[in-house]
Amino acid sequence: MKPFRIGLLTHSFHRRSAAGLRCWHLGRALAREGADLRVYCTEGETPSDLGEASCAVREIGVVPRGFADRADTLARVLHARFGWTPPLVVTFHAKLRRRAPILRAAFDAVRRAEERRPHDFLLAVWPDFEWADAARSVARVYRMPFAVEFQDPWMHFYPPGVRPHALGALRRVLDGAAFTLNVCEAWCARDTRDFGLRSVCIPTGFWERPRPSRDGDPRRSLRLAYAGSLWYFDLAPLVKGLRLARDAGVDWRFAYAGDDEALVRGAFEAEGIADQLETRGRVTPEDALDAISAADALPLFTLPSKPSTFGFKFAEVVSRGLPVLLIGPDDPVLREAIAARARLHACPDAAAVAAALAELARARPIRPQPHPSVAEWTWPALARRLLGEMRVAAFDRKKA
Repeated sequence: MKPFRIGLLTHSFHRRSAAGLRCWHLGRALAREGADLRVYCTEGETPSDLGEASCAVREIGVVPRGFADRADTLARVLHARFGWTPPLVVTFHAKLRRRAPILRAAFDAVRRAEERRPHDFLLAVWPDFEWADAARSVARVYRMPFAVEFQDPWMHFYPPGVRPHALGALRRVLDGAAFTLNVCEAWCARDTRDFGLRSVCIPTGFWERPRPSRDGDPRRSLRLAYAGSLWYFDLAPLVKGLRLARDAGVDWRFAYAGDDEALVRGAFEAEGIADQLETRGRVTPEDALDAISAADALPLFTLPSKPSTFGFKFAEVVSRGLPVLLIGPDDPVLREAIAARARLHACPDAAAVAAALAELARARPIRPQPHPSVAEWTWPALARRLLGEMRVAAFDRKKA
């Protein structure tokens, strides 16, 4: 019996970023479960520990050098000028520019592979319009089932006036898809409602690895940690809340790792609490998770930074049983996603942040309380679930 061949269309397939790391781990797990994986990506890294498993990575090189830097610069300028930065809308024009090159490259790569052996299933991961559109177009030509993965509440980023147009465009792109994927049950339910397709929940997995020890001494400082970009968040509720908590006698320490070290330090200095801040520059995703694991609580914001980054943090929170401080105006999309799996403290303002910190300080030492279904979030279990869904869709397609 021939192995089940999967074509994977994605921008990043490596361990240098959170987006690429999720895809890399999921792809490696699929190969280990017996799939014949063929990856078509812009930036790729072939796993070196697969043994007899089959995974071939081909870089199709369609994104101009500096594209991400230009898009990020544009987003930062608009945020500084107008104070509002929907991550997907800001770069929409640039995404349209790379749609045609991605389509051409995907067709060429899959065509060459099809000449040797047809694919059984095609999956577009980390799909902005161009990757999902490429998956649909290639799947139609070669008459194979396909699916599209989202890693966030996709429509949530668009303002109300733009949302209906974006939703209509994406429904056309998803026409004919076997199903969609997302990282939590609440967002899967929203995708099913918005797109009229069954949505499969494949959370960002975690892997068993040595984690930093957590001192159980109730007298030590309450530790908070954040890793990732913070430049388009309103830091005021968090920083002012930390200052209020300190004034009320709560002993805390805050660890930050990421590109915005100067911004974070400036905000803490403005409140006179910089002596309780520890900062590092950009770190690897694994180091970021280690920093989170060593904390007593994790602050998140009501606008996700990078969707897959949120997924990794969320997986670590669930696997470790850490409390979450959700900072900012109430956001049902994130609140329902987090509350279903983790201990949530909603913190819409500085006073709520201070109250949550006081409650956590009284509860020290904080005992990890992993979610009961945490065993289902390992990469092998997730890969088996996804591979089963793909096999069923491929069988149904052949039967039809």
